[in-house]
Amino acid sequence: MEQPGRRGFKQSLLSMFFMLLVVVTTSCSGSGGSSIPPAEEDTNTVSTLEINTLAADMRSTFDVENINAVSKALEHAEITVYADDLSLPAAVSSPYPGTHMLYAQARGMALELSNGTGLTGALLDSLTEPIPLEDGTLLTVSQLLASYILNGDTYGAQQSRALLPNIDPADHLETEFPSLTIVFFMKEFMIPLVAATQDYATTTLSVSPISMAVSVSSDPCGAVSEFLDGLDESVSDSVQDLLDPDHSSIFVGLVSSVVGHFVQMATDGVKSLLRHNPFANAVRKVADVLGTLTDMQSLFSQWSVTVTPPGTMHKSPGSPTTGDFTLTLDNGGDGFEWPPAVESCADLFAIELPQLDSADGSSVDWIKVSGFDALASMTSPASGVISGNTASCSVETASESADLHNGGGPVEQGALTVRAEVQMPGLEAIANRIGSMFGSLGTGATSIASDVAPHIGPKAPGTSQVEYHSTASATADTNGAIKLHAYSCEGIYGVWTGMFSEDHPFLGQISTPGTWQFRQDNTADVSYSRTYSLECTTITETRTWSLLLSGLPGSMVIDGEINASQSTFTYAVDGSACDPPYSDTITSGDQHLGIAPIIMGEAAECPAQ
Repeated sequence: MEQPGRRGFKQSLLSMFFMLLVVVTTSCSGSGGSSIPPAEEDTNTVSTLEINTLAADMRSTFDVENINAVSKALEHAEITVYADDLSLPAAVSSPYPGTHMLYAQARGMALELSNGTGLTGALLDSLTEPIPLEDGTLLTVSQLLASYILNGDTYGAQQSRALLPNIDPADHLETEFPSLTIVFFMKEFMIPLVAATQDYATTTLSVSPISMAVSVSSDPCGAVSEFLDGLDESVSDSVQDLLDPDHSSIFVGLVSSVVGHFVQMATDGVKSLLRHNPFANAVRKVADVLGTLTDMQSLFSQWSVTVTPPGTMHKSPGSPTTGDFTLTLDNGGDGFEWPPAVESCADLFAIELPQLDSADGSSVDWIKVSGFDALASMTSPASGVISGNTASCSVETASESADLHNGGGPVEQGALTVRAEVQMPGLEAIANRIGSMFGSLGTGATSIASDVAPHIGPKAPGTSQVEYHSTASATADTNGAIKLHAYSCEGIYGVWTGMFSEDHPFLGQISTPGTWQFRQDNTADVSYSRTYSLECTTITETRTWSLLLSGLPGSMVIDGEINASQSTFTYAVDGSACDPPYSDTITSGDQHLGIAPIIMGEAAECPAQ
């Protein structure tokens, strides 16, 4: 229950915030206040050079510099990193003011970044409900997070964009968001949203802050839970920040740009959205889950994980190419130990924490991320047990048809990617225990912790390249020059199907499947048939080109123009829908189309079969 007068005080602060919104709107827009105000420049800007340097340091091979880079990034975002010793001062209501975290959490986020992984958008969305806008549009948290990274001008958004330079909200489900990017998202977007909407939510889960600091010695689980559970205090700080016109302007601009990626959102729309009751309720619930998830994931991801892929593999008609993805874990080599309060909490409830220097006995799930079925299949079980700090996942390439292999197009590469998710003994239990004591979540703490805990632990991706023959293609211009794109390891003789593209005199640039006949005397035919309509007339066109392939070797990439010496064609014209109706057949004999230069590609070494 809230303290007397606290809600009224909050309401007065929020009323002042909305008054500021009105001032910002009327002073920055023309008539009616419907345009988006320009966000004020952040006086504490960090240079692009430093942002990119920090991103490179955080993504490099793990060492203490990774942790320093993460700590520096958190400092830029006004998030304080404290030592793992939780000797809290007594008789104070807020022993650690502001948004804060443990050194162990900064280390865990550094390891996660070095490991090249994060929490997938699909996982985030599975743990949260969509957020409803006023027009009925439902946005998932991973959509908003991806849009924040892509469109935000705040420091955290820019730093996240440097870590995920290819971010695309359309790929929000597959994107692996490092915990650090979610922490920035919480600090700069979600927490201010909770602050701005809390008096319009009917199902708030917040409770009064604990008035007396919890003792590590008497209640270690409560101590670490209280330290990590800072959502309400962060929201209170954000309410104060939003009373500053500069901060409120930046916040309104951020909401406009993030939500505006999906629906048009001007200043008046932001103001109305913040008062929308379903939106306010959903925002608080999402913040509760994200806060718990990132706290637990960063605290309990304390291993350096690498997944070494097999070398480049090649699809073939015969025996498949096989290989192994190999998982290796180590403790990072910096002498890290579990925070004392975490160890004491585990001892109190007889939970055996995993050893930091040995992952033996832990299970690993191999998740198919991309390229499976089309490029390769997994031949070993999807789950395994780690032994000697290693585990492996076996794969074999899919079969390729002989026609495509012997006479297909250029060799291309596709990514075969797996993600190893390690389940450490004791991690789920300790995360569940600590998360269930988050006071700001009220009665929802237990269910949120039990949903989040199974997904906690070290992860890492691995990617191998698989070579395959693409469908060959040819293009023709109006002068009759044909450009063939083909690759062969065993000669391209035989019959197969490819795509034929040309600058058609009636239809412009078009592509049509055609039949190819290659002969050992270096001649070939390409034929196709297509039907199209021109006004009231339907035309069925059948065309055959005869090609002379000068000096074609058995193993070569061909990427050049090839002489089309002759062609024949037939046009069957059906004008039965015309007035008056008519029909006609137009044929040609051998027709010289002109000589085009023959430009052969460079010889290419075939992959080992």
